[in-house]
Amino acid sequence: MPLRSPKQELEEISRAELRKTMSKWVVNSLDNDYGFDFEVRFTDDRGEFQEVSSESFYIQLKASETFTEQPFEDLKIDHLKLFITQRIPVVLIKYYRDVQKFYWVVIQSYYLDNLREDMNKWEKQGTKRILITHELNDLETFKRHLKADQKRITKFMAFFLPIGDGIKVEVNNFAEVDAHRERAVKEYKFLDLKKADKLDRMGNIEESRAILENLINTPEDDIEKVKAIIGLIWSQNFVDTEEYKTILNYSKLGITLSKKLNLDGFQNYIVILKNQALLNKLYSDYFSSSMFKRMSEKTYGNEYSFLYINDLINISKVIEPIVRETNTALEKLAQVDMYLFQGSLPIILQIISSKIYFLVALDNDFLSDGIKRPELIKLCLSICERSKDNDILKMMYRSISTYYHNILENEKAISYMEKCIAIGKLNRDTVFVNWNSKLLENMKKKPNPYKIPEIKPYNNTTLKEIQTTVRELITHRYDPEGEDDHNKSIKMAIDDLDTTYIFKSCIHVHMVYYSTSTIGRMLFLESMGQKVIW
Repeated sequence: MPLRSPKQELEEISRAELRKTMSKWVVNSLDNDYGFDFEVRFTDDRGEFQEVSSESFYIQLKASETFTEQPFEDLKIDHLKLFITQRIPVVLIKYYRDVQKFYWVVIQSYYLDNLREDMNKWEKQGTKRILITHELNDLETFKRHLKADQKRITKFMAFFLPIGDGIKVEVNNFAEVDAHRERAVKEYKFLDLKKADKLDRMGNIEESRAILENLINTPEDDIEKVKAIIGLIWSQNFVDTEEYKTILNYSKLGITLSKKLNLDGFQNYIVILKNQALLNKLYSDYFSSSMFKRMSEKTYGNEYSFLYINDLINISKVIEPIVRETNTALEKLAQVDMYLFQGSLPIILQIISSKIYFLVALDNDFLSDGIKRPELIKLCLSICERSKDNDILKMMYRSISTYYHNILENEKAISYMEKCIAIGKLNRDTVFVNWNSKLLENMKKKPNPYKIPEIKPYNNTTLKEIQTTVRELITHRYDPEGEDDHNKSIKMAIDDLDTTYIFKSCIHVHMVYYSTSTIGRMLFLESMGQKVIW
């Protein structure tokens, strides 16, 4: 006759007690044990019936005969990694038979708070001890916690996917860069075409572009053509989401040509450039579409927040494969081409800094929610200590400065911006020095890039004052003295706020803003876009 062990008896008791405790919700047993014991769905009372919610969570159930002063469970690393990647909360619940109590913790939040920074230390272990911190004594409190954790998990899956995490680089490898510096300068310099490079540094961007475009139209496919494509990508404005299609087109051409010529390093480098433009576009579109929903949530309460969460879920599905591709490209560069790997890290930091800016501008809670990247910064600074290449150093210091400015550590931001400007002067890179000097002044004047100036009541404000306020509101997004198409469009849109000039010549003139451009929507500058006059 089959015998039942004490462990099996305890497991059956714990499962029965859990079902009884959560009887007001739908508790589905998961028979195929892949680390999940139950899937639970919330319900809401609707008179004599219950409405089953679309919101759910997983349970990994454990049990023990005796209670310990600090409840814990040693989870298998494979299970822990599986739990971390789930899009809904995975709740580790432990039942203690002697006190007849449940204790619980949400694995994803525990990972963000306690395990993420030390992942390299524990991911190759057999098990990891998890402290179980909450007693399950009130289902409504438990439900509120899980809803908050769901929002946090969705943010993590959408935006905190760790670009650059897990990249292993031997410090001794940096010596190879110095040893082969002459070869690297010749073969892998990003803008190896001297004339185009010099014109670009002097500010003659159109002439530089013309040289590069002529080169990519030559019949012979060679490494110089790939470098010219990279130069043309770099000549675009990555912040201007209107230019991302041009960047994508050049990137497609560069990746195809690199494959043909077996230039794996350049191929992966261009993939990272392409994804920088693509992610900037996605973050910008998400920001502009979700700002209304966030404002509505603040106005009407949490009843409106499901739209915001749905937005996060949808964009996370789009962003995840882009992040995966970026990580793969970065890892390959770390293995095969140390020079291009170093050159790609400032791009990765710019991606992260842009993401931080959009997120914190949208919701200040993001800044305190695990968004900082100390390990990646440590790697970049380690490279700066060893590198003798001024082009890499100036770009690295600039990206580190932007990162610190966006996480509100302004003293560090100013220090690294001053370093990058000093190197730019050594390189005689006039455009780089002028542009970053303006950014430096802005950092000193506005240590908090998210702070919005106070606006006087409309009735007491002149049109000129409104225009001045709009300039102040968006000055961190454009150069007030810049002459490129991006800045000209913004200045024109601000001037168009005053329609007096248009209407004063004829009382029968009418004008409407037909559509607002992507950047206009992002800046809440309605007049930036197409207009219709009749």
